[in-house]
Amino acid sequence: MSDVRRRPRLSGDLHCHTEAVPSARRLGPYVSPPFLGLELILVVGAVAAASGWRPGSILLLVGLVGLLLGHLALGVQGYNRAMGRAWPRVPALDHDEDW
Repeated sequence: MSDVRRRPRLSGDLHCHTEAVPSARRLGPYVSPPFLGLELILVVGAVAAASGWRPGSILLLVGLVGLLLGHLALGVQGYNRAMGRAWPRVPALDHDEDW
């Protein structure tokens, strides 16, 4: 064993006990009024299209595309937030030829 001092790779308060349970803050964007409105438009459009009303299919597509774009925007926002955090300082490997 080397005489290098062992220390944790990540420092700071990690909040491990709260990461397993999603909080209301994390679920907030998915149950917000815009998402609920788009889901309502999607359901109304599906029922209307199934009953033969032609504009119902347009409502169905508007709801579907709106939800898709909303989820994509939330994913990009979450990715930017995660990648904007400080990276852990990990020492470089001496020999990385094992693979």
